[in-house]
Amino acid sequence: IGKLSSMYMYAWQKGLKTTYYLRSRPATRIAQVTAGEGTAAETKETYTDQEALVCSLENPEACEACQ
Repeated sequence: IGKLSSMYMYAWQKGLKTTYYLRSRPATRIAQVTAGEGTAAETKETYTDQEALVCSLENPEACEACQ
């Protein structure tokens, strides 16, 4: 505890704004947050002719959101 107390006192004397990143031990488990295979940018959705026509500029009457 003496080293930890000294570390915080030293940080305070030097005017350190925060000691958030000063940990005595590293994080034990880090979760992977990056996307793997099949991300949204890579997947292509296929629509039937009727689904593609529902919300299009060629058929504005059929789209409830566009009205």
